[in-house]
Amino acid sequence: MGCGKPDIGKLQSRADDINNHAKAWWAGADHAEAIAQLREVLACSGRGCTTIDSIPDSAKPCSVYDEKCSSPLRWEGKFSYASTATEVFLLEYANSMPERQVGWGRVAPPNPLAKAHLSKMLELHEFYFGKTLRERYVAQIEGSNLVREIQATLNRQTAGCQRAPLEYKFVGLVGHDTNLATVGSLLGLRWKFVPPALPAQDALPGGALVFELRRIAGTDYVRAVYVTQNPAQIRAAQNDALRLTVGCYGMNGRYHPVCVMPLRDFNEIVRRVVATEFLSACVDGKQVCPRPPTAARIKRGKKP
Repeated sequence: MGCGKPDIGKLQSRADDINNHAKAWWAGADHAEAIAQLREVLACSGRGCTTIDSIPDSAKPCSVYDEKCSSPLRWEGKFSYASTATEVFLLEYANSMPERQVGWGRVAPPNPLAKAHLSKMLELHEFYFGKTLRERYVAQIEGSNLVREIQATLNRQTAGCQRAPLEYKFVGLVGHDTNLATVGSLLGLRWKFVPPALPAQDALPGGALVFELRRIAGTDYVRAVYVTQNPAQIRAAQNDALRLTVGCYGMNGRYHPVCVMPLRDFNEIVRRVVATEFLSACVDGKQVCPRPPTAARIKRGKKP
């Protein structure tokens, strides 16, 4: 909605952290194997080739949403390129492209002889998300409205901007992996793949966070699960899916490996994590950005 004005100082501190540590992250041991495999796929050599290692990293806050700044925190450079490239390889594989075309035939799968493994390289994609979209303040800017929408649906609210009739048993909100990252970050959701063939919290194509509303002994509970297909299932156009257990933090601050809580606790957690300054308002059946109070209105004693 573009509501609210981000605190540039808070965003700048996150940008400074990236600018100060990006070189060390790239040269460090944590991502060395994934980076080496990505170099193997890109196979950049010879005159006129710009290697990924030569791309400078630069992060800065964005105060105004536009085509160049589609996120409150813009990070360009090696990790941004690595995040995009590895996701492209995933999409090529999932879209049933021939073996010789997925990463120029240098990615396993589908090429079992390739030295570079898709699951390992995707760690770079998740790391990039972790330093941008999953940062708490960035997630509040990007995800507060969506988290509130999920809460309103679970509570069967009937305000003027209600999106689904009360008799509906299923409501789907269609978005992107970026939405899953921000919502998951705000609510502290964690999921992993067993066996660990993919990075934890990976948002695969077509995957969905599911919030189930259950009534047990007269009390409403919310359970979160992650439903998806692994890349091999997507490539083969199979009809089955994976239902992954999601963990989360409860009201007491403890981590619960199975995310189930009373609806009232879920509502309180949402109240704590949502940043109200970025929320839209419902006016005449439409979502709009609230007008900030003007000096004249305040002087006349009217409520903002």
